[in-house]
Order: sequence, then structure tokens, then C-alpha cells
Amino acid sequence: MQCLSKVSFEHIRHLSGINLIELSALSRIELSQMLSAHLGTLSISPEVLATVWDMSKGNPTDAVNTMEKLFDHEFVAIDKETSSVFSVVKDLQYVELHTDDSVCAEILRTYDNLSPEEQLFLQVCSINGVNFSLHDIIVPQ
Repeated sequence: MQCLSKVSFEHIRHLSGINLIELSALSRIELSQMLSAHLGTLSISPEVLATVWDMSKGNPTDAVNTMEKLFDHEFVAIDKETSSVFSVVKDLQYVELHTDDSVCAEILRTYDNLSPEEQLFLQVCSINGVNFSLHDIIVPQ
């Protein structure tokens, strides 16, 4: 396994073929807009949005999965008159949702299909946490 070396952003940003992306959580507003578009609704109640954001930490895939679980368990519903998602249960934030085994299996299958370099990249990202600099993970060729 190659050692990770610190390379400054200035050394790589001008190189051709390098695409830079910013990885960050969606804000509550962005999450609300994404979920409303996904569900075909006009709005999501503040309580439902807060619960989904807290459970997903702004991760779009996790937010969609969380919302689908809330619907599957009938913890939320859509008001057809207002086209708004609302909570059916009191204290929605205390609801426990467990990750389905099929979701875990899909994540593992996807990971197993990655190249060794991509797996190393994910391993480094998982150690560095949500916030890290690109220069912390660059492996010079």
C-alpha cells in the first residue's frame, strides 16, 4: 500500500484531467427542495424535515432512504389538499429506523466492485471524517 503524501492544492489545481468536487452535506433548505421534488410535493413539515436531516446528516441518499422508511412505517403521510408531507405520530424525532439488510448488502457489493485505489480513497475518507482537504488524500503517481 502506498503511503499517503501531503500535496498542496496549488500543485494540482492547474493540472489537466483533474476534476475537483466539493463533498458536503445538503443544507436543510436544499434537503427540503430535493425531497419535495423527489416526492412530488410542495413542502415538508418542519418536524419531518428536522427528523430526516438529523437522521441523514444531510446525505441525499440517506435522506431519501429515511423518508421512504418513514412512509413504509406510516410515520408520515402526504396531505393531498396542501401537497405537504406531515408527521402522523407524535414526537417523530424519537422514532427508530433500522437499516435494511439489503441496503447493507448493496453497499458492500458496490464497495467490492471498486478498484483498490477507490477502496483506499474511501478508507482514507472514512478515517478523516466528513471534513478534509483534497491534499490530505492525494497519492502522487
